[in-house]
Amino acid sequence: QLKREYDIWVNERQMQTTGEKVDTSQALDASSVDTESSRTESKEQDTSSRSGNGAHADDADIRPIYNEEPMAKMPEHSYQSLEFENSCLKKTVAQFQKDFSRLEAHCVNLELKYQNQGQQSQFLKEKSNEAKVKHDIDVIDTINIELEHKVAKL
Repeated sequence: QLKREYDIWVNERQMQTTGEKVDTSQALDASSVDTESSRTESKEQDTSSRSGNGAHADDADIRPIYNEEPMAKMPEHSYQSLEFENSCLKKTVAQFQKDFSRLEAHCVNLELKYQNQGQQSQFLKEKSNEAKVKHDIDVIDTINIELEHKVAKL
């Protein structure tokens, strides 16, 4: 039961960190099913050889399979799961660092772009104001010339 919960936790953790669905729970659960069925077989073999019912001379060579191996396999399996998770986390951290550096450079570029646009905008405002002033001066000069002509006619 604890192993299944751990396997589910590892699977959820991998999905969170990698963003990809890595379905290791089925593979891990399949191995636990195999070990459980093997344990059942080994218990049946133990009881049949002890009771003497149906025991033959050939049965002497039969020894319980996976009698202690599931216990040895579980820590190894857990260790492998942890190693896999550790590997995924290292890859995730490395990817986050790359993404962060890339985003940081992008932000710096955007800041420079906006500063440049701000400077260009200020420059354009000044030029626009200059053009407006020149236009207003030209209009006033034209009006003055027209007024001078009208005064000269009087």
